[in-house]
Amino acid sequence: MLRTLRRKFIAVSMASMGAVLALIITIMNISNYISMRDTMSQRMNIAQSVLKGEDRIFKKDGMESPEEFLPPEGKRPEESMPPDQQKTQESITDKNKSQESVTGRNRPENIQDGLFGGGFGKVNMETRFDIRYFSAVFDEGGNLLSVDVSNIASIGEEGAGELAAAAYRQKKSEARERNYLYRVIEGSYGTDAPAEGAKTYIFLDISREFSSFLSYLIISVIVSAAGMLIVFLLILLLSKAVMKPVAESYEKQKRFITDASHEIKTPLAIIGANAEVLEMDIGEDNEWINSIRRQIGRLTGLTEKLVFLSKMDEEGSALSFAPFDVSRAVSEAADSFDPVCEAKGLTLEKNIPEGIIYYGDEERVTQVVSLLLDNAMKYTPSGKNVSIALSSVKEKKIPSKNAAADQKKYYSQLKLTVKNNADDIEAGDHDILFERFYRADKSRNSKTGGHGIGLSVVRAIAEAHRGSAHAKSADGQTMEFTIRLN
Repeated sequence: MLRTLRRKFIAVSMASMGAVLALIITIMNISNYISMRDTMSQRMNIAQSVLKGEDRIFKKDGMESPEEFLPPEGKRPEESMPPDQQKTQESITDKNKSQESVTGRNRPENIQDGLFGGGFGKVNMETRFDIRYFSAVFDEGGNLLSVDVSNIASIGEEGAGELAAAAYRQKKSEARERNYLYRVIEGSYGTDAPAEGAKTYIFLDISREFSSFLSYLIISVIVSAAGMLIVFLLILLLSKAVMKPVAESYEKQKRFITDASHEIKTPLAIIGANAEVLEMDIGEDNEWINSIRRQIGRLTGLTEKLVFLSKMDEEGSALSFAPFDVSRAVSEAADSFDPVCEAKGLTLEKNIPEGIIYYGDEERVTQVVSLLLDNAMKYTPSGKNVSIALSSVKEKKIPSKNAAADQKKYYSQLKLTVKNNADDIEAGDHDILFERFYRADKSRNSKTGGHGIGLSVVRAIAEAHRGSAHAKSADGQTMEFTIRLN
C-alpha cells in the first residue's frame, strides 16, 4: 500500500510539473510564432514596396516647408556662399532628401499591415537590404511572362518558374509554398513587357525565420524534458523521506491490529472452554451457552479478517497462485449455501459454466464467493432471488516464472457477478460498501449481524489478483456486485 501511495505521489507531482511546463512552452512558442509571422509580413511589405518602386517616391507626412527656416534677410544660407560651395551644398541636400525618402518609407511605423498584421516584428531600416525574394509575372491567361531572381541566390530561374506555377494553380492571394511566402499583386512589375490583366507573384524567402522558430521549439522541448527528468530524480529521492511519517503511522496501525487480534484470541479461547464446561453441567440445548458460542464465532471471524487485511496491506505479501478449476471451486462454494437459502425461503440461481481454468489463489477466490453470497443472503428479503454468475472474459499468460513447463500457457480472466433483491436502496454506484467498517445502517445496529468488513476483504483479494470490485444498483430494487480477476 505504501509503495502504491508513493507511486501515486510521484505520478501526481510529475503530472502537475508536466502540465505547468507544457503551458509555459506553449505560450512561449505561440508568442514566438506570432512574432515570426509579423516579421515575415512586414518583410513582405518591404519587398512589395521595393518591387513597385514606391520607396523612391516617399514623401514624409507633415514635413515643414523649407521657407520657414530662412534667415531674417530672406536668403537661404547656401545662397550667401560662393558658387562652387553652393553646388556642393545642393548635392549634399539632394542626397539627404533621397536617403530620407528611402529610410522613411522603410520605418516600421510606415509599413502597412499584411496577411499576418504588423506591429512588433523584428524590422528596422536595414531590413530592406537584408530580404531575399524573387518575382514572377503571369498574363491574364496564366502564361508565365518573366521571372526575376536578381534579389535571391538560393533558387534559379527554372526552379523559381516551377514554384510560381505551383502557386498560381492554388488561386490564393497570399499563402506559403515550401520555404517561401508569396503574395499576388495586380499589374506587372519587374518586367519590361507589361501586359493587360497581368499579375505579379512576389516570393519571400522565409527559410531563415522558420529555421529559427523550429530551433527555438526544439530547444525549449529538450530543455523542458531535461528539467522534467531532473525533477523526477529529485522527487524519487525525496519522496521516501516525505512518506516516512505516513509509513511509521501505518506500521503502528498494522502492529496494533495484529497485537490486538492475538490478545483477543486468548480470552475467546478461555470463554469457549468455560462454555464447554457449563455445557457439560447444564446440557447442550441451553439458550445462553448457544448465544455465547455465536458471539465467540463472530469475534473470531472478525479477528481473522482484520489479520488477513493487515497481511494483505504488507508490501510483497503474495498469495499462493496456481492453476485450478475455478468452475468447480465456485460451484462447490455456492452449493454450500443451498441449505441457508432453503431455510430463509430464498432462491439461489447459478450460472457457472464448466471447465474454466484460472491462475490464482483457489482458497481466496472461494472466500470471495462465500463472502459475497453471505452478504447477499443477509440483505435479501424472504421469497426473493439471489443469483451468481461466472464468465471467462479473455485469456492471459501465466504471470509467474515458476510455472511448470507442462502447464498450459494461457488461463482465463474472470468476471464474477452476484445479484440480489434489496429494499430501500438508492440507484447508482455503491462502491463505498467496500470501505472498511462501512455499514449502510447508520445506527450500526443492523439485525443482519456482521461488522462491515467482509466486502473489504473481497476488494483486497480482487486487487491482489490485479482485478477490481464494484457495486451498483440499476433500479433501486436490486444490488449487483461485480468482481473482475485478471
